[in-house]
Amino acid sequence: MNCRNTRTGRGLEGEVDNGLKLYVWEGIFTDYTDGLAVALANSVEEARELVIKRLPYDDGGYIEEIRNKQPQIATEPGAFYVLGGG
Repeated sequence: MNCRNTRTGRGLEGEVDNGLKLYVWEGIFTDYTDGLAVALANSVEEARELVIKRLPYDDGGYIEEIRNKQPQIATEPGAFYVLGGG
């Protein structure tokens, strides 16, 4: 686990924060139900490219969708979830 002091940017063993952020797109890539995309990256541009590289196909305009939708950005400890449904 990577625990960091939010004032100093240093972890439990004194390492300096590397600036990575968690980018989360909810309600994306819809095909009957909404999809979810997540990337750990240094910038939103890098996060988008990481997601695009992992897409298995682009039949539904997914690349354009990820480029146009703004993600939520996590920079400190927290949690979220997506409930399943039918």
